[in-house]
Amino acid sequence: MTTKFTKEQREFAKNLLIPCVVHRDSLPYHEEFRILYRQYQKSELPTLEEHDFWRLLSRAGKEGGVKQKAAVRLPTVIISQEEKYEMIRLLPASIGSRDSLPYTSEFDAIYEKFLLHADRSLTQNEFWRALAKTAKASRKPTAVDINPSNTLSDGLIHQLYLMNPWWKTDSPLDVPKFHRSIFNTIRDRLTDYKSGHKPFLGLRGPRQVGKSTLMEQLIQTLIYEQKLVEPKQVLRVQFDVPKIQLENPILTITRWFEESVALDTFNNLWKQKKPVFLFFDEIQVVPHWSLELKAIIDLQMCKALITGSSALRILQGQESLPGRLDMYNLNPLSLPEVAGLQNINFLSSRQTATYLDLIRKDFWTELGQFNNLFFDEAFKCYCDFGGYPSCHKERTLAKRNTLLKNNVTMRSIDHDLANGMGRGVGISRHLLNTTILRNIFVILCKYTGKSIRYSDLQSEIAKSTGANIKIDELHDLLRIFDNSMLIRIIYPSQHRYANVKTQVKPCLCDHTIRAAWLAEEVSLYESTPNEDMAGSIVEGMVGYLLSSIDGINVSYLPASSGQEEIDYIIEIGDKHIPVEVKYRNKLPQFDALKRYLDTPINNAPFGLVISKNHFWVRDRIIAIPFKNFLLLQ
Repeated sequence: MTTKFTKEQREFAKNLLIPCVVHRDSLPYHEEFRILYRQYQKSELPTLEEHDFWRLLSRAGKEGGVKQKAAVRLPTVIISQEEKYEMIRLLPASIGSRDSLPYTSEFDAIYEKFLLHADRSLTQNEFWRALAKTAKASRKPTAVDINPSNTLSDGLIHQLYLMNPWWKTDSPLDVPKFHRSIFNTIRDRLTDYKSGHKPFLGLRGPRQVGKSTLMEQLIQTLIYEQKLVEPKQVLRVQFDVPKIQLENPILTITRWFEESVALDTFNNLWKQKKPVFLFFDEIQVVPHWSLELKAIIDLQMCKALITGSSALRILQGQESLPGRLDMYNLNPLSLPEVAGLQNINFLSSRQTATYLDLIRKDFWTELGQFNNLFFDEAFKCYCDFGGYPSCHKERTLAKRNTLLKNNVTMRSIDHDLANGMGRGVGISRHLLNTTILRNIFVILCKYTGKSIRYSDLQSEIAKSTGANIKIDELHDLLRIFDNSMLIRIIYPSQHRYANVKTQVKPCLCDHTIRAAWLAEEVSLYESTPNEDMAGSIVEGMVGYLLSSIDGINVSYLPASSGQEEIDYIIEIGDKHIPVEVKYRNKLPQFDALKRYLDTPINNAPFGLVISKNHFWVRDRIIAIPFKNFLLLQ
């Protein structure tokens, strides 16, 4: 209920304001406000709470007749564009009534939420002044109003039409018929209107694993196969193209699409049961993508799928979108997917494993016993061609190696690591030299599946590049390689090993990348004289696959005096499952594994051995063939 102020109250407030040294608009949460409030409390006028006293001052000042000759305006609070977006998002719908916010629980909540996302701290007074300036417009802008510019260059508009050919033609898209296993999950969630437009969906994974293709297949299904949407209700933007050089590209392009293509607001179309679908590819290249996306999610009714190739940037953005974005991982092709791509009649009814499956002994026993008439053929194809879809189109090894080096890894290193991810985590510019990064990548390929000390890595890097890298710098460099999702960096178990910054185990996402960079073919399917090298490659593949499963932590136990290395420790809650990778024809004894299982503090229900061909269950140890382990994907 609005409090009515008497003429005496308003006149008293005016007399308070005239000698005040702080301008009325800047008073909330300033010491001068407290001084004025105490003076009012000493009067015989009706008692007011701080909120109502502020409204009295505001009302009195707006009536006129108040000249604050002694007042000075406080310095402008400089805020970034990112902070401005956050304020706009947090403001209530009635921005025009912002003067009613000070000294309310609503203001306190907005202030607290802003501090959670801001990179710096503002006092309540500073926050109020910045908020008041940001919200000076008489209404809350829509998502696209945040950037009022609606001018796209002719070149960009032409590019958008090329990205969205369905706007002009009724011809179906030329997309592969083979679908990744995650396709049905994404499609079903995108077309689930009953749950509303939230959350948006995200897909992250290394470059060239099929994220863009999956996006195009979804569009093909929506428009041409299931006919669930009109062509001009679908917007696809690939952000890693040079023509998209806008300050706020997501909001600007979305507004242009709304006005020039969809010809109606997203909200109106949603009410008409004609939802708009947004597909944003390689979104991590947009500096403040999560803030722009947040404005759309909060204010526009639509469905969306985003993709990204940077784990760090996507994770950072996801953290600022709680409840608004559900993320999925897309790794290189799994063994069943390779069989499907090559039309091998390999049928595995296995669903993707969850962390709850991994602590069940019967799950691993069932996995190890699986067999199929075409299992060996599928496994051989996986070993020969790897998990990158484009490699299965190239029959010559030289062309596959060139593709893996140029289109997959060098683009990721030169474009993502050197120009994006590295600078985003504060790594010195001189270390983001593409020559240094490529050499480090080659060294990590060489050591995939092997534990290597930081000191040895430093020596190898210095030998190949001449760069003397400090321990902390090396730690940061390893982190950005991990964030590229080309390699997973596995650290020693903190459960048993306090200092993790001494050695690591790099795990490459696909064995064919190692072969391409090192020009060293090691057979994983047939018998090889180099069993140790094949074992290390397989150990790296096991580590990468395990680290991709949500809900678990993967570490390893380095060798120490009197004890052999435990290749991996799967940590699920307070349980620890030790894993040994022994990719050889004759299996050794597993003394280290047995000692780990027999140590009560480890809380290990059983242990695993990933072998070449063996399956057996002995006491608390289960051995399964590597090809069966690959069915986890």
